[in-house]
Amino acid sequence: MQKKNPKTHLKPKFLKALYRLENIRMKNSKKGGVVTDIQINTIIRGYIFKDIIDTERQNEKLWRRLDWYEKKIDQYQSSSLTIREGYKATIEELHSKFFNAVRSYNSLYYFAKIAKDMGVKMRSYNDELPENEPEFDPVFTQVVKEDGSVINKTKNYKKKRKK
Repeated sequence: MQKKNPKTHLKPKFLKALYRLENIRMKNSKKGGVVTDIQINTIIRGYIFKDIIDTERQNEKLWRRLDWYEKKIDQYQSSSLTIREGYKATIEELHSKFFNAVRSYNSLYYFAKIAKDMGVKMRSYNDELPENEPEFDPVFTQVVKEDGSVINKTKNYKKKRKK
């Protein structure tokens, strides 16, 4: 918004038009002529066209800014979809790990139950397990079959001594 001149309370663009008219009057009065309506209309039309052109330029800038905002919104939407897909994959992976852990626990539980039924006292063998011996570093792997059963495998490797 343009500021108003405190003396005349007119916007600067209208003041320019008045000064221009005043200059034309001064020139014409020196020559002995009067400002004609055609000259006044020409000046006014010039300022109106200038305002229209300025408004069109501002509209073009606003449309360009709007297009830029729309592009940014599209970028953010596509990146949020990508992030969402990544989280879906992570959640599915976590579910599969959880189910594998439950299957492993169930297999260990049933193995202990069978051993107990056979009369094996599991607690007496805790000290003999490879993971309790200082020389071995056991690696446990579990394979889940299609029917849901779990195969437990153990490999013992000697620990590397620190020098």
